[in-house]
Amino acid sequence: MSFRDLRNFTEMMRALGYPRLISVENFRTPNFALVSEILVWLVKRHSCRHVILK
Repeated sequence: MSFRDLRNFTEMMRALGYPRLISVENFRTPNFALVSEILVWLVKRHSCRHVILK
Protein backbone atom coordinates (compact mmCIF):
# COMPACT_ATOMS: atom_id res chain seq x y z
CA MET A 1 0.00 0.00 0.00
CA SER A 2 1.13 3.51 -0.65
CA PHE A 3 1.58 6.11 2.06
CA ARG A 4 -1.60 7.80 0.89
CA ASP A 5 -3.57 4.53 1.17
CA LEU A 6 -2.25 3.94 4.68
CA ARG A 7 -3.06 7.48 5.75
CA ASN A 8 -6.60 7.21 4.37
CA PHE A 9 -7.04 3.84 6.08
CA THR A 10 -5.92 5.14 9.47
CA GLU A 11 -8.22 8.17 9.14
CA MET A 12 -11.15 5.94 8.16
CA MET A 13 -10.58 3.67 11.15
CA ARG A 14 -10.53 6.72 13.41
CA ALA A 15 -13.79 7.96 11.86
CA LEU A 16 -15.39 4.53 12.38
CA GLY A 17 -14.52 4.67 16.06
CA TYR A 18 -11.77 2.05 16.26
CA PRO A 19 -10.76 2.08 19.95
CA ARG A 20 -7.00 1.91 19.37
CA LEU A 21 -4.84 4.59 17.76
CA ILE A 22 -3.38 3.32 14.48
CA SER A 23 -0.46 5.09 12.86
CA VAL A 24 1.12 4.67 9.46
CA GLU A 25 4.25 3.42 11.24
CA ASN A 26 2.34 0.31 12.37
CA PHE A 27 2.42 -0.89 8.76
CA ARG A 28 6.07 -0.25 7.86
CA THR A 29 6.59 -3.98 8.37
CA PRO A 30 3.86 -6.63 8.11
CA ASN A 31 1.74 -6.49 11.26
CA PHE A 32 -0.52 -9.52 11.06
CA ALA A 33 -1.64 -9.25 14.69
CA LEU A 34 -2.98 -5.73 14.12
CA VAL A 35 -4.63 -6.67 10.82
CA SER A 36 -6.42 -9.61 12.43
CA GLU A 37 -7.50 -7.42 15.36
CA ILE A 38 -8.94 -4.86 12.93
CA LEU A 39 -10.75 -7.53 10.91
CA VAL A 40 -12.33 -9.03 14.04
CA TRP A 41 -13.41 -5.56 15.18
CA LEU A 42 -14.95 -4.79 11.77
CA VAL A 43 -16.89 -8.08 11.71
CA LYS A 44 -18.20 -7.51 15.24
CA ARG A 45 -19.13 -3.93 14.37
CA HIS A 46 -21.01 -5.09 11.28
CA SER A 47 -22.89 -7.96 12.89
CA CYS A 48 -22.86 -9.04 16.51
CA ARG A 49 -24.46 -12.38 15.55
CA HIS A 50 -21.29 -13.80 14.03
CA VAL A 51 -18.97 -15.84 16.20
CA ILE A 52 -15.26 -15.72 15.46
CA LEU A 53 -13.28 -18.72 16.59
CA LYS A 54 -9.63 -18.42 17.54
